[in-house]
Amino acid sequence: FPVTISRKWFGVCDLGQDDMLNEFKDMDTAIQEFADTMSVGGLSLGFPTLDKSIGDIRRSEVVILGAYSSVGKTFLANEIVLHNILRNEPRANILYFSLEMSAGSLMERIIANVLGMSTDELAKEYLLGRATDKFHLVKDKLSKYLHIIDRSYLSIDEIDKRIKYANTTIYPQPVDIVVIDYLQYLKNTGTYEELAATAKA
Repeated sequence: FPVTISRKWFGVCDLGQDDMLNEFKDMDTAIQEFADTMSVGGLSLGFPTLDKSIGDIRRSEVVILGAYSSVGKTFLANEIVLHNILRNEPRANILYFSLEMSAGSLMERIIANVLGMSTDELAKEYLLGRATDKFHLVKDKLSKYLHIIDRSYLSIDEIDKRIKYANTTIYPQPVDIVVIDYLQYLKNTGTYEELAATAKA
């Protein structure tokens, strides 16, 4: 793949000497940045093998799950969401952009997952009137921490506006995890170059 090499590497630099001096970080500065990162803490994925191999995910990091269609990307994302609300402490504030399916369809999967049954079994329980108490139990556990936006074809800037709104209006503390399911339902992701630029944003 193409590699872009900075002009600075070849002795061409537009920075003044004072600005350039700030780029040279000594060990004290680097260690302080490390300490600041550790103090913020991270979020585990809830899969012991992955958590052991890659460690916690820091709140400023972007994680992209890539795979073929219908192999379980949404299921994996939902597992991470549920782990960070139901099993991990402190519980995480999560904003879920469900760009492919409606909020109702997403909740069907999430509730079935929490209750340990298939979506068909869940539908039968609901139609027979036997799932009301279970629904309320799941709702009570999730409602404070999980909000879903199921509008498709948003731009990355429109998503950013909604995250900022959630930080100031919806949650008492800033959002910990933002899930976008999935990237190709965003605006301006029709080509590889557009998708790469959106992911970097």
